[in-house]
Amino acid sequence: MIVSGLWVAIGSEAGLLTRAKQHATLAAYEARAKATEDENLRLRRLVRRMRTDPVQIERAAAEHLLVARPGSVIYRFPDDE
Repeated sequence: MIVSGLWVAIGSEAGLLTRAKQHATLAAYEARAKATEDENLRLRRLVRRMRTDPVQIERAAAEHLLVARPGSVIYRFPDDE
């Protein structure tokens, strides 16, 4: 009787081990959601700057499209990869 009671308390679907695993899984999902929210905020801010800030638009054009104003120089360095 005691052994079966311990099994229910520790090892069953509602037991402590299962709850601990569920808690760890939930914490991982919450951390991933927070990271996604942070990335979304960063991207929203970038979009806002790209729509309103001429300097940001010029920088993006130089970095991604290799386009610059006449007389400007674009320096390219190898990636760290």
